[in-house]
Amino acid sequence: MKTYKNLTILFLVLFLISTVALITILTGNQFTRKPAETTPMYGRGFMYIKNQLGFSTTQEIKYDSLLAEYHRSVSPLREEISDIQVAMLTQFTDSFPDTIKLDQLASDACLIQNKIRQLTFHHLIAVRDISTPEQQTGLKSLYYEMINESKNNRLHQNQGRGRNRFRHGQQQ
Repeated sequence: MKTYKNLTILFLVLFLISTVALITILTGNQFTRKPAETTPMYGRGFMYIKNQLGFSTTQEIKYDSLLAEYHRSVSPLREEISDIQVAMLTQFTDSFPDTIKLDQLASDACLIQNKIRQLTFHHLIAVRDISTPEQQTGLKSLYYEMINESKNNRLHQNQGRGRNRFRHGQQQ
């Protein structure tokens, strides 16, 4: 009789655990995260240009296609640079780093960076070509602003100018 009672309690506990697990799985699927936005997010510069110049709908479509083509061209080059950086790191961590190999890897990375720079200039020229004369004037000042901001970031001169003050949920 005692064994029968223990088996009944064990069965009820297992049934309860199985039911809770099933309910958890079924309700968990309702709240699954939706896939991220399919539109890639690029750096401030590219979207900033689009937003600041006030492109028309037609210009926005052309700009988006130019931007997508630019990123399709540049993406493999950036991956190559990453691979080179891994190879350089491997050389650094060796007992006896091969400086000739490091020099060659650095030269290869520079050549790829040069290609990226050329593609960027061609992209910016294409953006200028779809702009109106008024937008081209604004584009020129935006380019200077982005170049100076980039230079200031490298020199750490942009600190305290209100950028990223809400980063990571903190106020500075």
